[in-house]
Amino acid sequence: MTKQPTQEQLKKFWEWCGWKWWEQGQSWCIGKDGISRELPELDLNNLFKYAVPKLQKAGFGFVLCDTASKKIFHAEIYDERKDTERLFVDEKSDNPTLALFWAIYIVLQVMEGQ
Repeated sequence: MTKQPTQEQLKKFWEWCGWKWWEQGQSWCIGKDGISRELPELDLNNLFKYAVPKLQKAGFGFVLCDTASKKIFHAEIYDERKDTERLFVDEKSDNPTLALFWAIYIVLQVMEGQ
């Protein structure tokens, strides 16, 4: 089983996706989606809504697939910023949400280091 992200990792992740803390309203906000008292739940719907577009805009592609046994999920991130596509991250988990989260989180960390 893949480890769960900490609250600090989730905060950093959602901020990378565009969520911002609005001090005056004591709320989180993002673009036209409005305001929320809490950050989004970590699920595939929210990953595809907020994180995947940001990932693709940064020049990365991805594949999320399962094995024949349906017990292990692979989240593969491909670097498409150069002329040739190359595998950047291959994260595995028994949970597809966590596989994709951790793969994107690795990209986020690498991009911050550039």
